[in-house]
Amino acid sequence: MSIKDDFWECINFPHGANPINYALEKIGEPEAYRLAPVESLMPRSQLEARANSLSRIHGRGRQPPHTDGAHQERPPKFILLWSENATTAHATTHIRRLDISLLTPGFWRKLSDSVWMVRASATRFHYRRVVESDELLRWDSGCFQKCIVGNLSANEVDQELEKIPAAEFSWSSTCALLLDNRRVLHGRSDATNEVNDNRIIKRVSIYER
Repeated sequence: MSIKDDFWECINFPHGANPINYALEKIGEPEAYRLAPVESLMPRSQLEARANSLSRIHGRGRQPPHTDGAHQERPPKFILLWSENATTAHATTHIRRLDISLLTPGFWRKLSDSVWMVRASATRFHYRRVVESDELLRWDSGCFQKCIVGNLSANEVDQELEKIPAAEFSWSSTCALLLDNRRVLHGRSDATNEVNDNRIIKRVSIYER
């Protein structure tokens, strides 16, 4: 894999070009991956948001650090994001590389031991661990709703992960964001300003076959 050591990368591409092709070049061995359909994401109010999502909790406000597809049995390996209508005034995306040295030792131990009830749909639940190794994590406080092994709260996890310093990514129409989805956490900054009414981010989830 050629994505840089920080496990995220800004990919520049010509205006009007397809950023997916450029992302696959960065990843390498494209035959080893399966691409989900392109999705369009825009800020939603709590009433507009789908159930079990961060927007249902935070609305258009700042999102806490999370993993895309955290509720799935096998979350995406990579996430590719880009915008066709970006302006520098749009809400940025914050990116945090998983670094357990920046977390409270007692917290990391409790998080590693914890098992959570994860809402997958209106009536269906899974049970998931958050930590798979010192480098692989899945977390989304929108769907990780109850700690059934351990005594953590979702809010406590969000607050601790926010302690990891973030890189702020500002959007442009010729720069895509490629994330190693299990080694970095990401989220959106506050989008309540009306300039974000037309903020549309395209997303492709990239799975290992």
